[in-house]
Amino acid sequence: MAQSDAFIRIEQVSKRFGATIAVDSVSLSIKRGEFFSLLGPSGCGKTTLLRMIGGFTLPDQGAVHIDGEDVTVLPPNKRASNMVFQSYAIFPHLNVRENIAYGLRSEGVKPAERDARVADALTMIKLEHYGERRPHQLSGGERQRVALARALVKRPKVLLLDEPLGALDKRLREAMQLELRDLQREVGISFVFVTHDQEEALSMSDRIAVMEDGRILQVADPKTLYEAPNSRAVASFIGTMNFFDGRVVSARDGKASVDAPVLGRLEVSVPGALGVEAGKPVLLAVRPEKLSLSRARPAIGSIGVRLTGAAYLGDRNQFHLIIEGTNAQVAVAAQNAVAADGPPFKEGESLYLGWKPNAWVLLPPD
Repeated sequence: MAQSDAFIRIEQVSKRFGATIAVDSVSLSIKRGEFFSLLGPSGCGKTTLLRMIGGFTLPDQGAVHIDGEDVTVLPPNKRASNMVFQSYAIFPHLNVRENIAYGLRSEGVKPAERDARVADALTMIKLEHYGERRPHQLSGGERQRVALARALVKRPKVLLLDEPLGALDKRLREAMQLELRDLQREVGISFVFVTHDQEEALSMSDRIAVMEDGRILQVADPKTLYEAPNSRAVASFIGTMNFFDGRVVSARDGKASVDAPVLGRLEVSVPGALGVEAGKPVLLAVRPEKLSLSRARPAIGSIGVRLTGAAYLGDRNQFHLIIEGTNAQVAVAAQNAVAADGPPFKEGESLYLGWKPNAWVLLPPD
């Protein structure tokens, strides 16, 4: 992204807590009006980075800019941002209307304007008739909406969200993902969203930054992250992936011929950022749903496997197999309509593993 397109610009930001490096020289650009997620396991630095954008934690080095302004050392109340925490932090002694109005009252907004903005916020979160209720009278999803309204009523230029759906059950969490995405499109401001849930990030985000050990591994749209990860770490964190060691036999015109001991010779597209040459080790990766199982040998691309186990996952079956003559394991996912075509596969049965030519992703070696 060109620097001129960056609404939030983070430049070589680092943060230590004692001997622990929480964020390690991170640079990042986020667009105006973008739903941007910071994704990674616990302890990867994503919440610390979010808190540095919001001013709740100051970096040891580096700079943070929001809308062209250097806000690196500004306190939270002086920044064009607001934050929604996982705990919601709703005041139990105030009703919904008073909770939403709290920040406006603290800023001295006149009563008439304050009431109008609170009414608009209640309509926005679809709680128009809940203004007099206390927090204990609300569901988890309703409390989450109130926390969002309280942050948005101050009209920030960016909303920071620290795992705001983490306390909700699966059904409500999925419903709130849709509502939150719709709300972001309605208000049109940048959302920076922290989560450890890969499905949540994939379903909601315009772009995602995958983090590990205080560093950013890859920034891309959800489809690119899933279909073309740039490393084993990203591929492993985003969904399920099978990995096989290989060695380049030849490379030309964006294609590489790769020899993998358990797979044979494969022709694979080479990602633009990955330099390959003959004799160099590489990693071959393939998603379970890009593979197929059959009793008859496919015409293109196949090896013998033995079924060691299967799991029923509702909409699909997950098969676990060992490649014949090796100890190499592989996972295959098949929709039930496909898996049910013919007699069910049995544990211990010998089968053929097939794939399409474009199924494989080429990655740098570990």
